[in-house]
Amino acid sequence: ERCLEAFLATQGEFMPEGEYHSKEGGFYRFWPIYTIDQGGVLWALADHYRFTRDNDWLRRVAPKIIAGCDFIVRARKRAMAASGDGAKPLSYGFAPAGCVADLRDWEYSFMLNAWFYAGLRNCAEILEQVDPAKAKSFAAEAADYKQSILKALHESVSLSPVTRLRDNTSVPSVPPYLGLRGFSTDVKDSVDPDRRHGYASDCTIGPFHLFNCGVLEPDDPIVTNMLNYFEDRFFLSTPLASRVNLDQLATDWFNLGGFGKLQPYYLHYQEAYLHRDQIPNFLRGFYNTLASIADPQTLTFQEELDFSGAQPNKTHEEAWFFHQLRYMLVMEIGSELHLARGTPRCWLKGEQEISVQDAPTYFGQVSYRIRSSPDSQSVNAEVDLPTEKPASRVVLRLRHSDQKPLKAVRVNGKPWKKFDAKQETIELPMGISKVTIAAQY
Repeated sequence: ERCLEAFLATQGEFMPEGEYHSKEGGFYRFWPIYTIDQGGVLWALADHYRFTRDNDWLRRVAPKIIAGCDFIVRARKRAMAASGDGAKPLSYGFAPAGCVADLRDWEYSFMLNAWFYAGLRNCAEILEQVDPAKAKSFAAEAADYKQSILKALHESVSLSPVTRLRDNTSVPSVPPYLGLRGFSTDVKDSVDPDRRHGYASDCTIGPFHLFNCGVLEPDDPIVTNMLNYFEDRFFLSTPLASRVNLDQLATDWFNLGGFGKLQPYYLHYQEAYLHRDQIPNFLRGFYNTLASIADPQTLTFQEELDFSGAQPNKTHEEAWFFHQLRYMLVMEIGSELHLARGTPRCWLKGEQEISVQDAPTYFGQVSYRIRSSPDSQSVNAEVDLPTEKPASRVVLRLRHSDQKPLKAVRVNGKPWKKFDAKQETIELPMGISKVTIAAQY
């Protein structure tokens, strides 16, 4: 919360570079070139309210949130001019070209617009509590923004060559910004001497953020294609010599692949696997990324995988690790709350226990305790459900250590039929605050 207050205190002090003609409502505390901060700060403000439900705080900061959203609305209008013949350019409805990282490349990037969209959409949702008229206006703007992004995305993909996968099939490639056909790493006449930049544009700070920010759904074919070429191409190559020994990368692809080779916690592709309910894929990415970047002596996280490691004790990397860990244990999917969705099977092997205490969610705090029997023939759980805002469903997953099928469930001592043996999930009853579950295998 102190970090958010610091950004709010400096709103409008700095002028972003590039095609931005107003600093009013802008969040640029550190480097004015980081145009993407505008969307990121708004997203964080919205999530802060979702977790705290602090209406007094929201009323106090609402004028700054509204000013931040208005900044994006004004910026988009600058890119809505038609050409002389009335045709709309591909960038129509985008924010002006801006910068997302150290590259200082001023582009109509998909990552920049994804985060602008996410900030605008999420703030529209929370502003319903204090300014319904503004909330409605920003929600409509966000919906239009999403359509502009999707239109440009599909046209950009259609103009790009396919990329070959390891099984000799091919999938469409997705360029990181407008005007580029295919991957930045494939541009043969690039004058950029830094080998990191092409890799970063295509992978680390590339179009996959369209999924992270809600522009693309988890099962969208474009998301599937990106996951496939990440795994087969970008996760099996490195732009820099790495402090992780990658000599056997091609043959030991399971252990040495599965994570970005440049600031791996920027991509968040693991969350896509979790949303898609591909739990083994999620866990592989979760642990391979953790093992590659965590310092084994201090248990803090570095920034890069090269020999310098870049910045040590990197808050950004550590925060995204905890975000993924939280999703493994407590995850919102739309109006639903999912508990223990992605936990490793070995965590419930023979009297092992999984325990979560007072975890904040969009629906209020949740606590649960799951424990397996010594012979793994049964699993018992106790759940304290959130009560501040009702979820449409609360789903508990019990991933049996030996993948045994779920045969019977009792909830609060009574037989319970709302379970899916194949999915290993139990839908919990609503309208009560405490639930006990007994699962038999």
